Amino acid sequence: MGITTLDTMQGQTRQLEGMVENLDDIHFTLQKAKKMIRDLMKGLATDKCILSLLALVVVLIIVALVLRYTGIVDKDTVRAPGMDGPAPAPEAQEAPAPGPTAGALPAGGRRALGMWG
Repeated sequence: MGITTLDTMQGQTRQLEGMVENLDDIHFTLQKAKKMIRDLMKGLATDKCILSLLALVVVLIIVALVLRYTGIVDKDTVRAPGMDGPAPAPEAQEAPAPGPTAGALPAGGRRALGMWG
């Protein structure tokens, strides 16, 4: 009876050792899977950022086209509602006549006035 019990215990010991090895393999596989999932999530976040920027560019292009074809934005002007057209150009002023003006320096400049030297 002791020998059969010993044989049974040795069989169970081998069985437990095999289970421990299987658990180690499972643990290693789970760690690799976690790392892969983490890497995939980082890539997904990057893809979402790129898609968001792309969507923003598309929306801006659509807005620019709508503004262009509705006439609000022309080549060189922007027509806001309530504006009749571009502002009139200011009146051209006559250029001052050549010659001495008030505050002009004499022919020698500052030296003739005795300044700086």
